[in-house]
Amino acid sequence: MRVGQGCTMAHDVGAEVPTREQWAELGAVMKCSLLVMAISCGLCLSADAPWCQQAPGLQSDGQYPGGLRVGSENLLVAVSVEVEVKGPNGQGIAGPVYVSLLKDNGQVFLTAMAKDGKALFANVPKSELTAEVVAPGYETAKKTFQVLDKNEVKVRVDLKPMTDKEAAASDRGISALNPKAQKEIGRALQALRANRNADARNYLEAAQRAAPNSAEVEYLFGVYAAQMNDMKLADSYWMRALELNPSHLSALLAVSQDLLHQRKAAQARPYLERALEIEPSSWRAHTLQAQADLLDGKQQDAVKEAERAIELGHERAAPIEPLLAHALYESGEKDRAIQTLQEYLKGHPGDANAAKLLDRFEHPVTAGSSPEPAESAADMTDVSGVATALPVASNWMPADVDEKIPAVEAGASCALTEVLQKAGAQLVRFVQDVDRYTATEHLVHESINKYGMAGAPEKRTFDYVVSIEQVRPGFLA
Repeated sequence: MRVGQGCTMAHDVGAEVPTREQWAELGAVMKCSLLVMAISCGLCLSADAPWCQQAPGLQSDGQYPGGLRVGSENLLVAVSVEVEVKGPNGQGIAGPVYVSLLKDNGQVFLTAMAKDGKALFANVPKSELTAEVVAPGYETAKKTFQVLDKNEVKVRVDLKPMTDKEAAASDRGISALNPKAQKEIGRALQALRANRNADARNYLEAAQRAAPNSAEVEYLFGVYAAQMNDMKLADSYWMRALELNPSHLSALLAVSQDLLHQRKAAQARPYLERALEIEPSSWRAHTLQAQADLLDGKQQDAVKEAERAIELGHERAAPIEPLLAHALYESGEKDRAIQTLQEYLKGHPGDANAAKLLDRFEHPVTAGSSPEPAESAADMTDVSGVATALPVASNWMPADVDEKIPAVEAGASCALTEVLQKAGAQLVRFVQDVDRYTATEHLVHESINKYGMAGAPEKRTFDYVVSIEQVRPGFLA
């Protein structure tokens, strides 16, 4: 299960809310007289009051446990909050739906599971909260609302399906398992991404004990075996996953890819057809379909499938461009094929297979000749390896700043004093050009848990007005 994580900013704006027992004591005192009530309220606002201590930990039944601070909430107002969760076009959500109320610092205040599409929270104090909804197969959604008076608050949150259909299917499958199995699978995913195969096997064995007939566990055992270069064992696990769940998308794609690696397009096609029937918008399935078409000499079909895969996968499908280029070359569009590869290599200079392919296209063995289809498809096997991977993307971290280093002219040298002088002149010119300007910053924040599972991105916009001046020679403000 994916759980969104927020940033925490500490801020002390008052005393702690009384515990339930202290509320009862306070209530008894308030019955005596208005004067005593006034004194009691005054004491409650004092940080030294004996009943103003931290309340017990959060509960999961939607009941108010305390813990909010005076200053942002009115203690004398406590209402019920109903969070209604809907899918696309107002449809209901199948599977478990978890709703959390977050405080303004990102901490979880209350959590409950929705029943019949609604999560109910009683005794919520006056405050500004954010409803966060997590459901398998859907992007995590958030909606901010306010509790202002004693009337019941109703909040509706609409969920959007995850764009990566294979990840969504895996998310639903993993979320359906018991918590113990989910925990072990999360650890196994983390170990697999770090190439700690021995640890991954131990975690998967623990997950298998917790969920002995899980297609998700069997599929991940196959991923483990593939990383150990034991494809025969990997295939056995993937076939076992398909026995348990004939519609397991990741297993269907994994079996298809291995068969294509062996150039067995005819045997791979039944699995690909099942995958596309289950999820027509899977970019990975269209990638493998393109590779199968290229193996069978169906170049025009391969072009269409590769273009469809790139259309569906966007940035994630960038490694498919060499496959598209190869299909274009085979279909006679040689100039477009070469241009596609050249553009691809600008952003992926380390792709040796694509560079080799470009060299072959630019320098054919004989005039008018082209690589044989079978040879071409063999070159593409590694390129399309992105078609089957772990069910949750592992490359969520941005590229390291030094990961791609631009080329430098050989033999060129620069004098340090000249570089410093010209850099300083550019800096002075820059300050003169932008001494006063306005700017708008668009920020996209995505919370990632320790297993690499991402929540829905949060978007923020900030407007700036900037003024730069030289307060004295050499100093800018």
